[in-house]
Amino acid sequence: MSSGEIEYISDSLLIEKIALLDSALYKEASITDQIFSGVGSSVSSYVKSKIDSSSTGSIIKSVANFLAPGVFWKIHPVLGVLYTIGSMSGYNLTGMLSSITSSIMPKLTSGEKVTPEEVNQAGLAQSGLSASADLFKDLRDLEKTGSLIKSAQKAQPLGGSMLGTPGAPLLHRLFGFLGQKKKGAGKSLMLGFIVWFVKTILLSAGLLAVGGAAKSIVTNDKDQGTTPVGTPNNDAPATRATPVASTSALKQSGSGQVFHANDEGTAWYVPVIGKDITDTLLGWAGEIYPELSEYEDIIVNTPSFKRARDLLNKEYERGKDFVLVPPGFNRRIDIINQFAGDANSEIQRYQKG
Repeated sequence: MSSGEIEYISDSLLIEKIALLDSALYKEASITDQIFSGVGSSVSSYVKSKIDSSSTGSIIKSVANFLAPGVFWKIHPVLGVLYTIGSMSGYNLTGMLSSITSSIMPKLTSGEKVTPEEVNQAGLAQSGLSASADLFKDLRDLEKTGSLIKSAQKAQPLGGSMLGTPGAPLLHRLFGFLGQKKKGAGKSLMLGFIVWFVKTILLSAGLLAVGGAAKSIVTNDKDQGTTPVGTPNNDAPATRATPVASTSALKQSGSGQVFHANDEGTAWYVPVIGKDITDTLLGWAGEIYPELSEYEDIIVNTPSFKRARDLLNKEYERGKDFVLVPPGFNRRIDIINQFAGDANSEIQRYQKG
């Protein structure tokens, strides 16, 4: 996996975190706060529903239309807020987008995909920063120290209330805070969002040269366009060291069924809820098998759960927002089925007293 792809994954996770923290924005937009169901998947869904895929030329023309600033509000409120911030702060979003698209279009029109690094360079060329700079550095530093909200609260919003809410959105305040803190920080942050947006448009149109890892992070299960593969109770990859108890007594919700290539050539990364593997597995279990919800205290003490947790923990670097799934697992339900049957048996035993 290239450094450009790793950076794109990191940027996507940071943007989702900002969006989920922004309760004012989400309340106005009537969007639920389920993790990773926001900005990236909304962009992807919009692109896939509107793109003309009848020919390469039609795809490229569609992508050019998506990159018009006026489309921002239609795709996601966060992007609309960015456009408003840019207009109020004197940032030329049209110029930024035009410059980036002009840089990458020659390669697209020649029939080649664009790499994340090439989109980065097109954005950095407008920033005055070095070719290896991180456009999200200032925002990422605030996130690492846990001071995102605290810093935003210190700043006056750019122009007052927005979106009809009593207070300005978090993102609006963060631009104000960073602009006061460091010259050029606001422009770098705006370019960072624009670069991410262009990459996500290209990814959704199949024109960004990345593997399955970025796709699995940015788009959610329902947005993959793939179909379930195999029968959950009969899957038995070679990496599974213990028998899988039957889950036939549990009713599936339909989540976690999307197949991901996960082999020597394609890595599969998944987001880690709360930077904790235990919380992630419990969250998935309740999502995939609703009957397991509210029995976390029983599930975590099940030996098979502990084995599944340890298996993922071996691949997890503490404090990171995503983890590499071990080869042999291709769906989230495959992982949950390692302990769901045992957990359900324990729950039934507890209910019978």
